[in-house]
Amino acid sequence: MKDKKRNTKVASGVFHADSRHFGPGSSAKSRADVAGLKSLRGVLRRLGDSLDFPDWYGGNLDALVDCLCDSGLASGHSPTLAIAGLATLQANDPEGFASLLAALGAAAEERAAAGRPLAVLLDVAAPGLPLLPTA
Repeated sequence: MKDKKRNTKVASGVFHADSRHFGPGSSAKSRADVAGLKSLRGVLRRLGDSLDFPDWYGGNLDALVDCLCDSGLASGHSPTLAIAGLATLQANDPEGFASLLAALGAAAEERAAAGRPLAVLLDVAAPGLPLLPTA
């Protein structure tokens, strides 16, 4: 029984993951593809649309954290969120990319503290971004 629980436990945080974590068979039931978007604002809008955030979602970093941490909204989503296509944002708006990573990290920390872990998987590498731990 102990091993079963350990295998289903989700590490909370923001991680670089390989391509197998982004397909339809992955454990991430909450997904967003932001390929080709050059601005943080565009990425935030796409995240809101992809994750079916409510109308009050303002498309800013604070609203992103609020939506990812809201217990009512979060209960309908997988504890694993996969975001693909961030290479364009990373190349065109490094500051916006860093701000997005910080916001995603804050949401993962807040959820972990509340006992509701959130693993955010990204398809890009970045300094300080750990690889997804293997089970």
